[in-house]
Amino acid sequence: MLKKKKRTAGALLAAFTLSTLVAVPALAVEGDPYDNVAQAWQDFNDGTIDSQEFWDIGMENFLAVYPDYFTSDAVTLRINGDKVITDEQIGEPYINENDRVMIPLRMVNSYLGYETDWQPDGSIRITGDGLDVELAIGSREVTVNGDAQELACVPVLKQGRTYLPARDFASLTGSIQWNGDTRTVNIFPVADYDTTYRVTDEGVVRESDGEATLLAVNAPYESNDIDEIVSQKVIGDTTYLQVGMGGDETLRNVYAVFSDNGERLVYEFASGCDAPYYIDGGTIYYAEPQYDGPWTLLIRSNRLYVDSVVTDEPFGVYDLSYSVNHCVITKQNGEIGAITPEMEFVPFHVDELTPIPWPDYVGY
Repeated sequence: MLKKKKRTAGALLAAFTLSTLVAVPALAVEGDPYDNVAQAWQDFNDGTIDSQEFWDIGMENFLAVYPDYFTSDAVTLRINGDKVITDEQIGEPYINENDRVMIPLRMVNSYLGYETDWQPDGSIRITGDGLDVELAIGSREVTVNGDAQELACVPVLKQGRTYLPARDFASLTGSIQWNGDTRTVNIFPVADYDTTYRVTDEGVVRESDGEATLLAVNAPYESNDIDEIVSQKVIGDTTYLQVGMGGDETLRNVYAVFSDNGERLVYEFASGCDAPYYIDGGTIYYAEPQYDGPWTLLIRSNRLYVDSVVTDEPFGVYDLSYSVNHCVITKQNGEIGAITPEMEFVPFHVDELTPIPWPDYVGY
């Protein structure tokens, strides 16, 4: 049965006619940008301004805070589909002089549940989930579960962080996909995973094992309703796609998650753009988006939603002590939780959290 769509972050946008944004950094705005957008949102709800005026105010203030959002050529890192917020302090991926994508070792290990330890002899040991790897800065030699192997290029130390070629790392721990158009590297915790998806005029095409399959989409959507694939995630034996529909490249009217059941894409739930999520049985855990057009500065980054894929009733909404929408939501040692910006796995003990009322709209 198709699950009723709730007005979650992202679903609200369908009520607006979106304009095309010219990606030019805004000049400094008067007052606090966050307060400006909050006041504009209130004015819109009061009928003092219309949707276009709210859009213009929201985007102007957003670009005042994030002037490089649409022009940055930084490499985007995804771990099993979830977009990881990176910076110089915790490490950020880059492309080296040999056109190799280099990723911060400890950060990615933390997200995938591996331990990273410096040994007395200066080597680095990676352990967890049946994996035991030893490598050293400046050396292509690596030992994997006792077997000697060779990396494509040497690990390096940059600003106190160890970096490893992404493709070499993925060969040890899972699989990798690189999108040169968006400069995005996605690391999947699944070995030999080569399934990709692309949007065509006829609909979404899955490519796997050299075969291309046009996928049907369950009602009420049609195959050509999907305009963009935002992210791709593997949970168990199922691939999930977060997609955008309608609107334009600046912001889609609707973002939603579909599962691939082998023959068609099945609607699961509405989400925000790049909102991390995890589906465990019949339960969905997800956060608010990282980007929501003019609403971006009003996002509740610490808000966790716990919902159901089989009923219309929400399970609960909770405010956490950290920015869960900057995290990877995953399952480790039988528990659902998030890898926080401090690179620590924190489980969600929902029965120990205090629920807040389910928002009537986005919850701002």
